[in-house]
Amino acid sequence: MIIGQYSYIIDDKKRVGIPTKFRNSLKQGGKQGGVLTKGFEGCLYLYPQKEWEHFLDLVNRLPYFDPATREMKRSVVGSAMDVKLDSAGRILIPDYLKEYAELNKNIIIIGLNDHIELWNEEKWKNYSPDLDKISNNLKEFGL
Repeated sequence: MIIGQYSYIIDDKKRVGIPTKFRNSLKQGGKQGGVLTKGFEGCLYLYPQKEWEHFLDLVNRLPYFDPATREMKRSVVGSAMDVKLDSAGRILIPDYLKEYAELNKNIIIIGLNDHIELWNEEKWKNYSPDLDKISNNLKEFGL
């Protein structure tokens, strides 16, 4: 299970450790890594391979002739990068993704069950979802 919140540091070589608790989810089918891509609200998403394939299946069901679908595919799928865990459990963050998420030395890594989010620490501190508003919106989904 991928849950929890952790503070990490990006080293000078643009590598960041993945919490030990999350690493098993990134070791599927003999592979040791996942797919890193742009996320919503200016963070990065790190998907285990199996979850990435599930995400792509959902995306591919969206209507291609809808401009929002094409834009989302270009942004999220088009920016995706396979990443591998090194022997120390770190991944390398490509420059274009590091710039997109404004990642500097201090980052927050959050487990969201099916994927991991990587946030600029300051951006995460300033991000404050309104849980009451969210709960009202989720009522329509039966939650």
